[in-house]
Amino acid sequence: MKLIPVRQSAMGSIWMCHLFLLLSILCTTFIATMANNATDSYLLLKVKSELVDPLGAFSNWFPTTQFCNWNGITCAVDQEHVIGLNLSGSGISGSISVELGNFTSLQTLDLSSNSLSGSIPSELGQLQNLRILQLYSNDLSGNIPSEIGNLRKLQVLRIGDNMLTGEIPPSVA
Repeated sequence: MKLIPVRQSAMGSIWMCHLFLLLSILCTTFIATMANNATDSYLLLKVKSELVDPLGAFSNWFPTTQFCNWNGITCAVDQEHVIGLNLSGSGISGSISVELGNFTSLQTLDLSSNSLSGSIPSELGQLQNLRILQLYSNDLSGNIPSEIGNLRKLQVLRIGDNMLTGEIPPSVA
């Protein structure tokens, strides 16, 4: 029977604990990154499912393709967050998805010059990093949601050439 000195055994245990801790941190980071990417991908596919696309704007929007490579998508440098969605002049129709309000990193949303109908979702007021919102030249109707006034970083708002009714909310003006 071979005896191991206590000092080496303790050092080995400490080393194993550090290794386990490092692996745990790496796994947690990897899972969090994959979950975020899966969430953005899922939300974008949900937005796609609510629209009609006769010209093929969504031709490369597949779950097996990294969403940062999809038509109309701009991602942050880290390739983990959608910061831009530009489907201007893509020929899409349908209504603007409330799911767009979940893209908290979004800075630019351009759905102009399409055939979108229905109302502007109040959920767009949750996009705290949004700087540019362009929804002009569609068939949007209803009132301008007052929640758009919550967009403190908004620099460009173009919603003309639609069938919007009512007054411009004071929070927006």
